[in-house]
Formats: sequence, structure tokens, C-alpha cells
Amino acid sequence: MPGPKKLLIIFLSLCFKFTTAQGPSIQTYTIQDGLVENYIRKIYQDKRGFIWIGTWEGLSRYDGHRFTNFSTTNGLSNDLVNDIMEYEDQMFIALNDGSVDIIKNNVAIRYQKFPFAINKFTKLPNGKIINPTDENGFYEFNKGKYIKPPQQNPKLNAQFVVPFNDSMLLSVNEGMSELTLLTNNYKQVSTAAVAKITLKIYEIYKDSYNRIWLCTETGLWLITYNSLSNTISLNHPSTAVIAKEMVNIPTYSILESDDGGYWIGNQNGLTRLISSEDYAKFSENDGFPNSKITTLFSDREKNIWVGTSKGLIKIVARNKIHNRTSLLTLTSGSLLSVTKLKDGKLLLNINNTTRHPILFNTDTKKMENISDQRSSNPLIYFPESDPLLFYNKDGFYGYNNTHKKIYPLLKRDVSQNFLYVGSGTSDGLGNCFFGLSNEIGVFSGKKLLIKTLTPDIRITTMKLIKPGSLWIGTWSKGLLRIDYTLTNDSFDFKIRNFSQFISDSSIRSLHIDTKNNIWVGTRNKGLFKLMPDLNDNYKIATFDKNSGLSSNYISAIAESENGDIWLGSRFGLDKMIKTTSGYRVFNFSKINYFIGLVSDIAPVGKNEWWCIINNNLVQFTDDFLDQTKAISPVITNIRLSNTNEQKIIFNPDTTISLPFSKNKVQFEFSAPGYINEKQIQYSFRLIGGNDSTWSDPSNIHEVSYASLQPGKYKFEVRTLGWNNQYSMPAIFSFNVLSPFWQTWWFYTLCIILIIAFFYALYLYRLKQILKVQTVRNRIATDLHDDIGSNLTNIGILAELTNKNLTNQTEAAKYLNRIAEEINDSGQALDDIIWNINSKNDTLNEMIIRMRRYAAELFDHTSTICSLTLMPGIENIKIGMEQRRDIYLVYKESLNNIYKHAAAKNVEIELNYVGQQINLLIRDDGIGFNTNRESHRNGIKNLKKRVEKWNGSIVIKSGKEEGTSIHLEMPLS
Repeated sequence: MPGPKKLLIIFLSLCFKFTTAQGPSIQTYTIQDGLVENYIRKIYQDKRGFIWIGTWEGLSRYDGHRFTNFSTTNGLSNDLVNDIMEYEDQMFIALNDGSVDIIKNNVAIRYQKFPFAINKFTKLPNGKIINPTDENGFYEFNKGKYIKPPQQNPKLNAQFVVPFNDSMLLSVNEGMSELTLLTNNYKQVSTAAVAKITLKIYEIYKDSYNRIWLCTETGLWLITYNSLSNTISLNHPSTAVIAKEMVNIPTYSILESDDGGYWIGNQNGLTRLISSEDYAKFSENDGFPNSKITTLFSDREKNIWVGTSKGLIKIVARNKIHNRTSLLTLTSGSLLSVTKLKDGKLLLNINNTTRHPILFNTDTKKMENISDQRSSNPLIYFPESDPLLFYNKDGFYGYNNTHKKIYPLLKRDVSQNFLYVGSGTSDGLGNCFFGLSNEIGVFSGKKLLIKTLTPDIRITTMKLIKPGSLWIGTWSKGLLRIDYTLTNDSFDFKIRNFSQFISDSSIRSLHIDTKNNIWVGTRNKGLFKLMPDLNDNYKIATFDKNSGLSSNYISAIAESENGDIWLGSRFGLDKMIKTTSGYRVFNFSKINYFIGLVSDIAPVGKNEWWCIINNNLVQFTDDFLDQTKAISPVITNIRLSNTNEQKIIFNPDTTISLPFSKNKVQFEFSAPGYINEKQIQYSFRLIGGNDSTWSDPSNIHEVSYASLQPGKYKFEVRTLGWNNQYSMPAIFSFNVLSPFWQTWWFYTLCIILIIAFFYALYLYRLKQILKVQTVRNRIATDLHDDIGSNLTNIGILAELTNKNLTNQTEAAKYLNRIAEEINDSGQALDDIIWNINSKNDTLNEMIIRMRRYAAELFDHTSTICSLTLMPGIENIKIGMEQRRDIYLVYKESLNNIYKHAAAKNVEIELNYVGQQINLLIRDDGIGFNTNRESHRNGIKNLKKRVEKWNGSIVIKSGKEEGTSIHLEMPLS
């Protein structure tokens, strides 16, 4: 390995040979894009691929779709972020106030608080994680815990630390103006004070060659170590070696690229070291929000993330796209073509009266001017000509490779017919074909033969498939093939029109591939492939925007070494990748932000290409992004919501069950790929729903499902890789619970209720049957007891009457008794019929019956009976049985008064209060002793009838004091 000083000189000699400008994709992110703050201090990528950005005002996480921000407003302990580290699936954040927070499930949680700042998380090759601190030495992070190991200087102020070699550490101390070399046990080996030269260090960086670089306020420095004296020293080139523009420029960050070059961020922008002859600078003129570069980071896809004081920058440099126009110093005119010659050099044709064709040496990366002994009119090159041949309005020219001169071969004034149509073509036998406005010509040696084309045909492009067969694309007459014969003095041909195979008559480009297939690029209808057989018959394949092309205007066609077809259009470059079944389209320009009109494409080998795009000469390397596998997506947010609430689940491993009333779910997802986030295609499906088919791939990042039916669901999302293969899906399973009316317990309850209903109906029916039977039995009993006994008495009295017919007095007595029994029987029968008639189930009917009975009982006596009723009680409903019992109590009471009381006045009051009947019967008769035992059942029957309905009856009486009967009975 070369010594440090020699490496430094080599490095500087590489850096300050600025020759070209590079044109990679540059994208910026600021507060307007969702970044928490524009001043970037730290950039980090976790194992899932998310980019974390630490700033002065908080922390941002970028998932390829949106920024998720953390600050003191949503849980972060402090806004100033010092460093970021992932440990056991958690993000550890070192903050400037001494706090160490963790981010778990998108929530910031304080992990530990120190009275001093943790400056960095540094992981050593042996896996140990050490933390330099402000004036408190080093802490070690081990198994989730912080410990302070024994150390020689426990109060050391350490800003940065890097492993110097297998046994030593290098730290920046004391205001970032002193370097200390330590052993792995934190014992001091050497100190290099750099404060004497006012050297403030912004970053320490160790490259793949184990060289340690210092980014300082005076530029880049290299550190060397003398093992004999255990001392370290700094090497800085003299101002004579460094370009003036780089002297004393504060340099903040350096990053080694995978091709051995470097990215260097300083006060004036970003510098890209490519090779010994290739060096570029980027600043605000290239779209940077600010030229002050604060930090650099390279992600897994080799994208370069650049932190500035005014925003974040992403540079996609994988395909190494270089704008080489500055090599030409082209101030006017246009680039006609770029062609690789047999010696490996590139020939550039320029449509400019003051410029000659230029050769570019791909080995030395230098342009070689050609001496031109001709008129000022621009030249057109004949491909496949050997030696090189050119033509223009004035004639034909050869090229001397030894002296790099163009010399005239044949002068001829054809200016009136001349029309530039791009390159001519050659058959490799010394015959060169070219097109004029409506003519075709052939130049062979010093002879020129020109033929008129009929009808008038304007040639746009031509290609030879073999000697004798010339394919011609025209401006508006379609695709033609000229089958010609060429002798010394004659040029004869016949034209075959192939327009029936091509649906567009405007041909703009032609290519004959290695299998003699003819590729035809059109103005409006895309690309056509003509595949001939041995009998000169053709099969046709068509490719257009529906097939995946970026544009239907195909302006250039080229073929790679493995048979892939490159297309130039108004939208840039497309790559037709050869497969076993045909071709698939890869939109190279869309993926690489490389958009413009491509007028020519030239392969130069080793996957290197040159093209002319928007009149710029661009070099790029095919890094086979089309073979890039799909990046597995991540479900970033799961929102469960209804109209009244919203719940966010950040952990896709969480199993959830949704109630039926909240059966709406929204998924957000992203794939952490950053070459071109807008070109990542997502496909998703919901298994368990009505449609479980995968959706068409598209660049959307969220989907909602509403009104989900009960059941088990599984949401899956995948990405379509640029290799046309899908990734493994990200999966989230959840359940939608059935509504209560579809649950087993509800079904069970319904069954129980139905059974209970029918059982209750059965009991009710049985009760009604029993009730009817009871009524029947009562009627039968009444008929038996009242009517039957009366009829029996009538029979007996009739027999007695018969026996006493001779004694008229006795016979008359018995006949009177028979009349009474018949009357009683009629009255009992009338009571039975009245009671069972449902029309009488109101108090009004009962009152009428009571009045009539009282009148019949007392009208032929001197007893005065009065009945007082509460107004409005007439229409109150009352059941048959209850009505019967109240009436019988009433009837029995009046009968007792009639037979035993000898009362002059009887008062009856009937009212309805509080859902119960109140009946009061008073008389001024002789009364009776209520305490005296009697063998009669009258009073007992009264009480039994009232208690049957949970009522009460109070009988008050005394000798010569009259009697009162007070009945209270609730209506049932």
C-alpha cells in the first residue's frame, strides 16, 4: 500500500483536475415536503430501509412516501438531535440536552437522561457501542444499558471517535481542536493539539483503505501515525498544490463511493471525485437549496443523501449519468450523431458551419480535433465506411487516421437537392448510399451515381441489411426497400413498399439487429419489428405506449451486446429487454429522471452508452436497474375508524378485532426504495372480502375498506420490481366481529325466547281453557245450586199442592210458594246470563244492574235507597269474574239489609280511585254484633269473594247503630 503522503498527493491530483460536469438525478426535500426542519445534522437508514433525518428542530423519518416527524410537541425530550442508532428494532436518539430517547411504534419515549450530552453512537468492529460525551469521557452501551468503564481521563470532552486500528481509538476533544489517540481501554497514547493552527474539526472519516480523513475549517487533512514514537500528525498540502478555490474552505463531510471515488461536502457545495480525469461540483446552480453541505450519507441502493443548512438532497448516481456537452464547448448548432468507430473512438457529427467532426478517445477521456480541408458546410458520416467517408452539399470526403485530417474526394454541386437526413450508410465494399430531397445516390470510389425517386420521396433514414437490399424510411411515404444492382456505370433498382406492415407512414428511425430483423421507429405509432423468413415473408410485432413504451415517437434505435433494444424518443430512453417469450419494456429515463428528446444512441461496450438528448452529449452506464428485485413493502399505518373516533395502529404485528359498528379500516404502505419513489408500483388485495384479486400495479400508498362484513380478513400488499417480478407481500390479519344479532349467544337467546314465548302461549291457552272450564263449572254449579234447587222445591210444592187440592187455603199457600221459587229461578238465570255476556264488561253495565236490583228489592217497601256514583267511571272496563264477585257482594249485602236490618234508609256510594273500586253500603237499621259467632256463611262468603281479588272489606255494625260495608278492590 502506498505511503500516506503519496496517497495524499494522488488524491489531490485527482480532485483538482476538473474537466467535466456530471448530470445525475437530484431531488430536494424541505419543510414544504414535510421535513421537520431544514438544517440537517444527521442521516441514518434503519434495517427496514427508512431514512431518519436529525435536525436542529427535531427528527424526521422518510418512508419513500411521506415524512413522519418527532419533536418536543409530540414526545421528543429535546429538539436538537446529535445522533441516531438502531438497536433491537428500536431507534435510539441522542439529544443535545443529555436525553436518550427511543422511537417505538412511532411514539417517542425517554429512555435515559444524563446531565451531559451524548454526542455520538459509535459501533466498533468488535460490536461494542461507545458514546463520546461532553466533559464526561466515554460511556458504553451494552445489552440495553449504559455503563461508564474505567478510563484514564473520566472527564474527557469527546465529540467524535473512530477506531484507528484494531487496538486504538481516535477522538476529537476539547472544543473540537485536539486529537487524542487511545487504546481500547481508554488509555491515552498520543495527543496532537491542533489549536495552534486554529483547526476546527467537523468530522472524522475512515475510508476502505483505513485512511482517516479530517474535515476541518481549512479543508481536508490526512492523519498519519508513527508507531515508533506513538505519535500522530496531520498532513496538509501546500497552497501550490491545492486549487485556489479550495483553499481555506470549511469542509464538513466526506464519503467514499462504491467506485472508489469520493463525495466531499464543503461551504461552497458538493464535490464529486470520479476518476483522475473526472471531477464535478454541485451547488445552488444545480438545484441545491443551499451550498453549505453539513453531512453525507449513502443508502443501500447507493443513493447519496446530502444534508444542507436549508434542506435535504438525494442524488441518484447509480447509473453514472454524465453530461459531456462541456467537452465540446458547443455554442451554436446541433449535434447530429454519435458513433463508435472500429478503433473504439467516438465520432461526433455537428451541424455547425464553424465546427468540424470531433473524435473522443474513450480511453484517455479526451477530445481529439480533426483537421478539415473542405468547405464550411457540415458533414454527414457514412457508417461502416472504411476508411471513413463523409458527404455534404459540396461533395464527398475521406479521412486520414494517421494525420487526423479530412480531405476532399469528389466535389459536386448538389446543393439544390441536398437535404440532411442523418447518416448515410455503407455496404462495407466501398459503396456509400445517401439520400437527397427526392433522390437517392451512391458513391463508389470516385464515381457518383444519382437516381430520382418516383413519386417524390423524402428519405429520413436508411440501413443496409445486405449488399443489394437497402431499407429506407421516409418522411411521409412509409417504409420502402430498394433492391438494387450496382455496376461500374449503372445503378438500377426496384422499390418494394412495406407500408402494409407499418400503420404509420412517418418513419423516423431504422435498425437491423444481429438476426437481420428490421426495427422501424415511427412518428406516431411506436415501434415495429419485421421478422423475415427464408421466403422473404414477414411476421410483425408492434410495441407502443400500451406495451409500456414512454412515447410513440421513436427517434433512435440501438442494440446491446446481449440483444436488448434501446429506444430513443421524446420522453428519453426505453430499454426493450429480451426474454424467452419476446421483450419487456423498462422505462430507463423515467426511473433515472432522464427526460428529453433522444436523437441518437451509441453503445461503446462494457455497458457504457452515449446518447444525444436535447442537443446534449450524455454518457451513462447501464447498471441493469431492470434486474433490480422488488423492495418488500412495509405497512406504515393502519387506521381503524368510524364517524366518531379514529384509532391508529403502527405495529402491523398487532392482531385486532373490529366491532361491526366500526367496520372501516385504512392501510398506508410504502417501500423504502429511493432511486425513484414515484416509479414503485404497488399491488394489494383483501382476502376474505367480495373481491380477493390483486389490484393493478400503481403508485398509490393507501387504500380504504368500508362496510366490511363479519369474518376473517387478511390484507396483503406487494411491489412490482423493475425485474417484472413481485416482492413477498406485507400481511396484516384482522377480524370483523359479527353484530350481536348474528352471534351464537344471540341465536341461543332467540331460541330460548321463542321457546319461552310458545310455552307462555301454551300456559296462557291452558289458563284460558281452565278459565273457560271454570266458568262452565261455575255456571253448572249455579244452575245446579240455584235453578236446580228451585226446580226441586217447585216439584215438591207442586206435589203438596196436589195433595191439598181439596184444601184451597193450603193449596193457595203452596201455589204462592211455587210462584216465588219460579221468580227466584228466573232472577238467578237472569244473573247467570248477564254475568257471562261480554257486553256487560264495564262498570256502566254493572251500575245499571245494581240500580235495577235495588229498585226491585226496595220499591214495594218503605226503605229509601240512594245510589251515588263518581262521575266518569261508566266506561271503565272490568272482567267478568271480578264483575260477578262485586255484584254478588253488593247483592248479598242488600239482601241482608232487606231481610234483617229493618232499615229506613240505605246509602250506596261507588267510585274509582287509584286503579281500584271503592264500594260503600250504609243503612240505619237495627244492626248486629259483628263479633258474635254465626253458623251462617254470608259474611264469610263476602270476605272470600273480596280476598280472591287481593281486595279488602270492612264491616262495621252495632245494635241499633246500623251497618256499613266498605269494599276496596283493585281492578285486574
